[in-house]
Amino acid sequence: MRLVDAHTHTWGSDTAELPWPEPVLPPGWEGSYTAHDLVEDMDAAGVEEAVTVTTPMYGRGARANEYTMRSVEAYPDRLWGVGLMDFYGDPRRYGRRSGGSSATTGCWASGCMRASSTRNTRRD
Repeated sequence: MRLVDAHTHTWGSDTAELPWPEPVLPPGWEGSYTAHDLVEDMDAAGVEEAVTVTTPMYGRGARANEYTMRSVEAYPDRLWGVGLMDFYGDPRRYGRRSGGSSATTGCWASGCMRASSTRNTRRD
């Protein structure tokens, strides 16, 4: 049986480039939990792929999804990404629901991320 973890989070260190404007670490946790850490844990648990959801610790600004995108780009065969959207912004920025693009797999185009748009998402 294939195992896919449908909801994970990754985050890097608090840096000047990608600061943590929101202190939202899990209880008792200190520091980062990188894409590399996630993939190591996936391997240990026998998980083939995972969806990493943008953490609110990066806020809701223009770069909120940056670390999630970098994680997916680092492990394009293992990770999928779901980003945050500005729900109260201009709806014309977000377009329509994607109808099967491997880059978005049926998610709202601005809310789902994939590093490789040529990846075959169907596995029989």
